[in-house]
Amino acid sequence: MNRALNSSSNTNYLEGLMETLKSLSEPAKLAFANSVLAEVSRAPLGGIGKSELDYIIFVGLLRAGYISIDSPVFETAQLLQVTPAKVNALMYSYRMRTQKDLGVLAELAAAIDVVAIHLDGNVILNVEDRYWRDTLIARLKRAGVYTDTSFNRERVSVGSDRFVEVLELVFAENAQGLREAVEAERKRNAKSNLVSIIRTLPGKAAGSAAAKAGSLTLSALFTWAQGVS
Repeated sequence: MNRALNSSSNTNYLEGLMETLKSLSEPAKLAFANSVLAEVSRAPLGGIGKSELDYIIFVGLLRAGYISIDSPVFETAQLLQVTPAKVNALMYSYRMRTQKDLGVLAELAAAIDVVAIHLDGNVILNVEDRYWRDTLIARLKRAGVYTDTSFNRERVSVGSDRFVEVLELVFAENAQGLREAVEAERKRNAKSNLVSIIRTLPGKAAGSAAAKAGSLTLSALFTWAQGVS
């Protein structure tokens, strides 16, 4: 795939694409072909530029299972032998064109990791996918919460004193039971606070597919809360 998305030469472009297609299984080749034909059929003859063709091939490889929209950006960039910036742009375009309102909050929660709690009490969230990061920041602003991502664009900080409130405002029914679960944990252990609770949750949520080593997705946090409350 390296030359298919990275070359300005039509000859190299086709050679690189053919190399990639040869590595696919027959069902994957069929899925790729069906996807490309469906996308191309929507455009007028000669009306597809290089960037749009890159997008069509990217979507075809997604539907063929050659790449995954949920894989880390750098891993996908290595596989395609293009820059992470190009993968980010293609992923952003794909999500913009395909994202539906139904289920968006669940997908957003799954894309956010609680990675640290600073001494100043700020809960640090990591959102690698730029589309989900922009979605989160927009929803935070709608809730009256403004955050600084200038130091690390993937990191979003929320004060622990407002953390539960903010999650309720942003995630609505997906965060249902979170406040009650935190209060129940505090009653079981008088020394517990939001910081200590979150720090111990990755171990408690280890059985959840949404829990990751060393960090905790908001999906796992919500799953834990629903089980406690």
